Amino acid sequence: MGFELIKVGDDLYTVERKIPEHTGIDTNLFKGYTNTTNVFRRDGLYWFCRLIEEAQIIEDEPTNELPSVEENLEKQ
Repeated sequence: MGFELIKVGDDLYTVERKIPEHTGIDTNLFKGYTNTTNVFRRDGLYWFCRLIEEAQIIEDEPTNELPSVEENLEKQ
């Protein structure tokens, strides 16, 4: 299963749904139902899309060492 992607300006979006404009739906309400961030109009359709956010590097914070799965199995 692949995703349909579109590029608008410098932003990349996944296309979640396409609905004909003549349906007269409330696009803001439908954005909430489809959990999308943007609606575009093209070729007589509303394109409900979700913005693909740029990856951010998050520094790892030190965590307490957790026992490995093997150690947990040995104790049982």
